Amino acid sequence: GTSSGLSKYNPYFDKPNLSTTPVYLTGIEIFNKPISINKFLIKPELKHDENYINFIYTGINIPNSHKTLYRYKLSGVDNDWVTSKKKNVQYTSLDDGNYTFEVKAKNDWGYWSEPAKLSFTINPAWWETWWFISSLGFLFTAFIYKAYKDRISKLEKEAFAQIDFSRRLIISQEEERKRIAAGLHDSLGQNLLVIKNRALLAL
Repeated sequence: GTSSGLSKYNPYFDKPNLSTTPVYLTGIEIFNKPISINKFLIKPELKHDENYINFIYTGINIPNSHKTLYRYKLSGVDNDWVTSKKKNVQYTSLDDGNYTFEVKAKNDWGYWSEPAKLSFTINPAWWETWWFISSLGFLFTAFIYKAYKDRISKLEKEAFAQIDFSRRLIISQEEERKRIAAGLHDSLGQNLLVIKNRALLAL
């Protein structure tokens, strides 16, 4: 008893609570829309535009649940543990990649639990996938190769055309030379015949 009346003594509160506070992930929301944790655990993959995530969790600290503190961390985003009294945390505009979310709870005596973990992947957009980029690289290489082959083919055709033109020109010039030579030969022969005939008549 006290001067203020009777009081009840509970020795539990004088003993340090060495047991940690279990913490559990109780929900996941994508753009504020709940999804099934069980299904997500079976296939922990998200599309590139499913990158607004809300993790919901709770620690089981029955005597003093209002005193429970949490620490969370998302690999690739948080450099260190973030302490909070809130039972949820939101991440927005996450890039594609592999992530692991961890959360742990502290009881009223300052003991932290082992973290609850959830690993997941945000897949890249189809135009950012390696196969699409590789396909673009292949198509670009094929385009350059075809342009090169077409250019070589065009140059070869031009060279062949030039050779054929030169050959035809040479043949034409040779035929003209022969024609002129034949004409000169006939004219010279005719002149010699006339001179010969005149010489005979003069005798």
